Amino acid sequence: MVGSGHSPSDIACTNDVMIRLDKYNKIIEVDQENCEVTVESGITLHELNENLFKYGLGIPSLGSISEQTISGAISTGTHGTGKNFGILSTIVSIHFHWFIRILCA
Repeated sequence: MVGSGHSPSDIACTNDVMIRLDKYNKIIEVDQENCEVTVESGITLHELNENLFKYGLGIPSLGSISEQTISGAISTGTHGTGKNFGILSTIVSIHFHWFIRILCA
């Protein structure tokens, strides 16, 4: 599994199979009332934030790199700042195989 490739490291390089989730970049559902959004795991933080803005929603805490996929940001412990905000994985729940539900602000 390889993310969006924003890291300068070659840690994901392989001579075998490499799986990218670029095409799994859709927003499945937006629940404004409960402030939840369900997305596919390959959506980038930039794409997600751009779409959430249309609904008056946002992610409460993010790092400085928006080219990451949501699944990459979750798996690497991406965080913003502030003592009241956890890392990104503290506001998500994983459903099925490639879908992620996020609690918005």
